[in-house]
Amino acid sequence: MKNIILITFLLILCTVNCKAASQQRDSNKSAYWEDLTKVEQESILHSPQIDKNAIKYYHGSFKATDNQSTENLLNKIISEKNPTKETVFYFYILNQICLKSDGALSEILGRYCMKFLLRNPVLVLRYFQQNKKVEKIYGEFIGSELYFKEEGTSDIEYNYTDFKKNIEVKTRGNKEYKKTLVEFYSIIESAMKNMN
Repeated sequence: MKNIILITFLLILCTVNCKAASQQRDSNKSAYWEDLTKVEQESILHSPQIDKNAIKYYHGSFKATDNQSTENLLNKIISEKNPTKETVFYFYILNQICLKSDGALSEILGRYCMKFLLRNPVLVLRYFQQNKKVEKIYGEFIGSELYFKEEGTSDIEYNYTDFKKNIEVKTRGNKEYKKTLVEFYSIIESAMKNMN
């Protein structure tokens, strides 16, 4: 009788683990805005929790500049309170802002890229593996901000050493990200060096 209960328990445990692994694989497939279907995208765009300026930016009727409205949008993007689907949308918006930013706006984006990366390291690092252009722009912006931190003129929370330690802790030293992080740190270091 004990053996039947043990076997039943093990079968249930195996079924639950297999289902969880399957759900994890499925969630990884549509981890980015670009991977979502139009229906999924529309559902997010119509969510009352999505910042109105983010939607306007997405539709091309809001220009990101170095003003308070843009800073409010960026603060919403890096908020820890965003659910997963909203985070996916906000990550897309942050990437677009970074790729299209002008000089004045570029000067403040490093801190936002850093905070978003530290709050969502797996999401961002996996994206870097498939989008080197975004990896490069994040590295350059973060490198510039870290340079100013080292010079004592930035009030960001972490210096370069602490930033790297924080990433290591948050990714638990996962070897999947080792190559990506080596490349990313190289971009950061190059940006810091070029600031001299």
